[in-house]
Amino acid sequence: MPKRFIDADIWGKAWHRRLSTEHKLILRYLFDSCDRAGFWEIDEEKMLFDMNLVSPIQDPWKPLKDITERAGWIWVTDFIEFQYPGGLQRNNRAHKGIIDALSKQAQRFPEILKEGAYKTLIRGYGIGIGIGKGIGKGESEGKVRHKAENDAGPYSDLFGEWWEVYPRHSDKRKAFDAYLLVIGSGVIHKTLRVAAGQYSAWTKAHETPKDKIKMGATWLNNRCWEDDYEIGPIPDTEQASAARSKARHSQERSAEIQAERELARLEAWAVASRDVADRMWEARDDPAAVRDLIRQADVDHGALGANDDGETVSAGAVGFCRVWREIRGGEEEG
Repeated sequence: MPKRFIDADIWGKAWHRRLSTEHKLILRYLFDSCDRAGFWEIDEEKMLFDMNLVSPIQDPWKPLKDITERAGWIWVTDFIEFQYPGGLQRNNRAHKGIIDALSKQAQRFPEILKEGAYKTLIRGYGIGIGIGKGIGKGESEGKVRHKAENDAGPYSDLFGEWWEVYPRHSDKRKAFDAYLLVIGSGVIHKTLRVAAGQYSAWTKAHETPKDKIKMGATWLNNRCWEDDYEIGPIPDTEQASAARSKARHSQERSAEIQAERELARLEAWAVASRDVADRMWEARDDPAAVRDLIRQADVDHGALGANDDGETVSAGAVGFCRVWREIRGGEEEG
């Protein structure tokens, strides 16, 4: 069982003397049953059972000093200050569970951030400063160690979730202090985490340099989770402009090659149709020979063009039409 400090002088204090026997017992019960951060989830049935009381107590919390009741929880407000008179210290791993509990309860009890020994954590006091000044050769190395110790933690798990999503990981201690203050003001963790993810995506889409990304503490202190991080048109860059120019040049060259191929195809079609027409003219008096030439032209050259109506025609058909026009023209002249 955990051992805790007690106030041996409490029985001599006037406010305590005025409490009923039941309320004195409740006060002792809360002090012994709360967690390491001074919080107790209300369970009156179990409390009465543990204290061997049968009837419910009217206004069980109201007469008690330094006790706050809210949303199904009790907070012993001077618990941490009394149990940890030197203050909570971020580099003390034994305090990590307490810090976690405080940061989670800050949503329910915002005044946590203004009370007792917890202020030493918010303001950044504690063991980290003493270590930083006394280590290393010279002032510079000592400062580096001081920063490393301050950033070493422990930090709350919820803050860890936000920090993992946020796009810039610099000055973690200040960001943590700002995070606790924001949570204590009533902003929920999910709002901060989602907004941090949106800001991260926005900086990536806009290729924001690392030194231009806001520090975590700055982002929190300026309420930047309320900003609009919709990703609109991406600003032009030299690389993007060069890539588009190269793609445009490639498309233009492809169109030129296609046009050259089409021109070559049409020229081949024209030569083939003239050749077929010449041979048909020579065989114009032999219908069977003309038909053979048409069939052979279709086999050799296929459909090489289109007539004025857009219908596909073959070199053989075009050649025959030319011969036919020559014949008709000769007959009309005759």
